[in-house]
Amino acid sequence: MATSLSLLPAACALLGLTLVAIGAATFGLGLVAAYAVAVLVSAAHSALRFRSPLIGLMAAPALVATHGVYVAGFATGLVRGR
Repeated sequence: MATSLSLLPAACALLGLTLVAIGAATFGLGLVAAYAVAVLVSAAHSALRFRSPLIGLMAAPALVATHGVYVAGFATGLVRGR
């Protein structure tokens, strides 16, 4: 269950991009914006926690990259099986 829930933010962003591509821009952009806000809030939390704005700046792209790699790994596992 936890593995599936960890895919939720990136899945919402991908769904949002797909909806924008097929013409449902309002809802799609809302999902992408929600993902962006979640990433920015998490990056801001990191900056405050470590008392370093640089950490916050580095955290945002690192979170997006981590989500991308996690989704790619999950998809690879689904295709290859166990």
